[in-house]
Formats: sequence, C-alpha cells, structure tokens
Amino acid sequence: MIADISIGPYVRGLVDYHERKVEENKADRIYNNTIGLTDRDQFVNEFLDTVERNPKSIKNKVAHFSLSFPEGENPSVEKMIEIGEAYLEGMGYTDRPTLMYKHDDTKNSHFHMLVPTCDNNGVKTIERDNFKKSQKLSRELEVKFDLEKTEYRSNNRSKDFTDLQISKYRINKSLNSTEFKSNLKLTDRIEKQIGIEKFKAITEPSKPMNNNQIKKLIGNDNFNFLNHELNKNNLVYYTNKENIYRTLDSVLLQSKNKTEFLEKAKNSGLYVREIKSKDHISFGITNNGKTDYFKDYNISKRFTAKGIEDHFNPGKDYDHKQLKSFLKGNISRIYQQSKTWDEFQIKLKEKGIGLQFNGKPRPSGVSFFSEKSPETLFKGSDIKRDFSFSKLNSYFALNEFSKEDPFKESFSPEHDTPKDLKSNKPFIPGTSNAPSEDEKKEERLRKKREKDKGKGLN
Repeated sequence: MIADISIGPYVRGLVDYHERKVEENKADRIYNNTIGLTDRDQFVNEFLDTVERNPKSIKNKVAHFSLSFPEGENPSVEKMIEIGEAYLEGMGYTDRPTLMYKHDDTKNSHFHMLVPTCDNNGVKTIERDNFKKSQKLSRELEVKFDLEKTEYRSNNRSKDFTDLQISKYRINKSLNSTEFKSNLKLTDRIEKQIGIEKFKAITEPSKPMNNNQIKKLIGNDNFNFLNHELNKNNLVYYTNKENIYRTLDSVLLQSKNKTEFLEKAKNSGLYVREIKSKDHISFGITNNGKTDYFKDYNISKRFTAKGIEDHFNPGKDYDHKQLKSFLKGNISRIYQQSKTWDEFQIKLKEKGIGLQFNGKPRPSGVSFFSEKSPETLFKGSDIKRDFSFSKLNSYFALNEFSKEDPFKESFSPEHDTPKDLKSNKPFIPGTSNAPSEDEKKEERLRKKREKDKGKGLN
C-alpha cells in the first residue's frame, strides 16, 4: 500500500473535485462522519468552521491522503474504511469531520481521505515527520490487514533514477495532482490560454508525457506560460537537491559575505556543515521527515567554498564561459517567473544582471551582461534561442498579464541612453509600425532564396 500526503489551503477545490468525480460516476463517497450533511457546500463550511476554532490564522486548512493498492489487490469498501480509519488514527487525524472517496479512474484500486488540519476543539495536528510516520504506519497496516507488502529500493542508483524521472516528468506530475485539478481558477485560466483540446491532451493523456513532449504539443510560449502559472501556485515538484539549489540561489543574492550567506542558509531551514579541513560544505534538507544530504560540488560549483568566495570578490575576473553560464542559469529562472518586460528587468537587476536593447527607433535585439563585468555583452540569442528579442517580446505579449505588445509607446531616438536607465528604473522602449532591421534582413534573405530557387528550375 502506498500512501500519498498533501496539505494545503484549498478546501472547496478538493471537495468540489471529489464530488464532481462522484457526479461523473468515476468515484463513490464511501464514508462521511458529518451528521446530517450531504452536499459539497455543507462539507466545505463544516471543514472551515472546524479550522476556525483555532485562535490562530491557519493557512493550510485541509489534509488530503491517498491510499493506493498494488495492481490486482482490490479490498472491499468495508475494508478500505477500516484501513482508512486506522491510518488516520495512526497519523493523529481523528476527532474531526472526515470524508472518504473510492475512485475508479486508474488500474490501481485506491481511495482518498479529506480531513481538516484541526480537530473539533480547534487543536492543529502537528505535521512534523509525516512522511516517516506514514511509511512506518503503512508497513504496519499491511501486516494487520493482510495486504500485499510494498517493496522499496534504497540503493543510490534507484534514487538517482527517481530524481531523474521527477525532473523529466515534472509538469505531468503537477498537472495530475489533486491540488492542480481542484484549483478551478487556475485550470480555467490555463485551458483558456492553450485551448481546450490541447489542455485535455496534457491533463488526460493515455500515458504520462514528459516535459519535452508537452512543450512540443502546446508550443514554447504556452509551455513557459504553463510553467510560470504552476510555479506561481507552488505546484511544481522539485527534488530535494533542486530545492537546496533554489534556496541557496536565493540566499546567495541576498547576502553580502560568506558568513551571512551560510547563516541565512541555516535560517531558511537547510542543514549546513562547513568542513574546513577538506575545504567543502555539506547541505541538507528535510522534507516530510526525510533528510537528504549533498556535498557542495554535487549541487553546483557556485556553492562550493571557492565558488562562494568568488561570488563575494568584486575584483574577480570572470572568464567568458563562466559568465555565460551564470547569465543562462539566472535568466532562465527569471524568464519563467516574470509576466512583463518591466518585471523581467527588475528581477534581473536584483540578480546583478543588466539588460541592453539594440536598435532604433524600435528595438530589434537584446543583450545581457553581469554587473561585475559590464564590458562583456552577450546577445540574448547567443545565450539561448529563447532569449532573442523576438522570442522574449512574443512571450511577454502572449502572457495573459500583458496581452498587448509592450513596445507600444513612442520612443524618441534623440537620446543615446534611455532616461529610464539613467534613473535606474526599468526601461520599456517604444514601437513603430515599420519593420525592424531583423525583419528587413529576413525578408531580403527570403526573396533571395526564392530568386535562387527560380534560377535552379530553368
């Protein structure tokens, strides 16, 4: 038996999701201990009322558990309820409204349980070590209820493969999570953006789709939009190693020296151990009671003892390859997090990256540079094709937060340096109906190809 745990704020979304499954004859509500309550609005209000008995403001109001059995093992509804009650008791989620739903939409028999995170007296259940507690409890219940034993591989090769699969199928896992499906505002927004048919294709695939397959199906711009929306709602799954990298990346740019960096890393919840004799640092992270440890060089060269020293040494002469790698990594993340040119430039500035538009009166190119080496410019398309001016402008115009072409204000070519850059404010240049230099060049090449093709036919 495999148990999956998620705790979050979306009470109505989760109740609506499961009740909708019942209405579609894809699930059955097999347990309901609320007295006299029968519809979704009543369930939602009962859950919220229970949580509000706690004097503090509780963000995560509902706990959602899924218990899945191996293919071929099909316990009766009565046995599922017994297992569910024993599981909730072992996890400490008793004495509160409880709903259980048996789903019939996969080849594995499974059921879901919804409970408020507070009991009937308003006492919040402690969530610490949930993962470890659940693993131990699941093995005990397999013995108690004579269930097939679930085997887990613990060797490094198996773990590396799992991490690789998480990265490769990250978006698919997010789209098939109950948290995503129960967030109706988010699903409607994404469906409207990418279209109903493509939305169904990626959320109801015949077999799991990896990130590249989804990207190929819906297009690069829509994929970036999708990734941005999932990240914004904390629905993207990351491995522990990736979460350490993301935390260290954020902390590094908020710190003024190595000591402050290590202190902030600890305060952010990471385990940090500096081994001076070997000149390296170990980082660890705990997720659902399970802690993983990594040596600095296994996360990134940026977070090795030498990499951290180099970051805080303003006199460091960065080589061309190192600079390009620094820009590519940071721009990739900021690109996915930004909705407009304005926000894109602000976030770049925070990371110590400058941006320069090329071409007048309408920009036709964009270059990036590190503020530590401002004399070394990299064309956006040389860093990555997605960072060409045309691709970036198309993406920000496509984004639902910026439907119109952001380059719509009149741009005066009288100034060599835009005023917004002089005042350190984000600069959004203007537009013109005339084609850009790149567009003119592309048109000339197209005509030349057509002319050459005509000659070849004679």
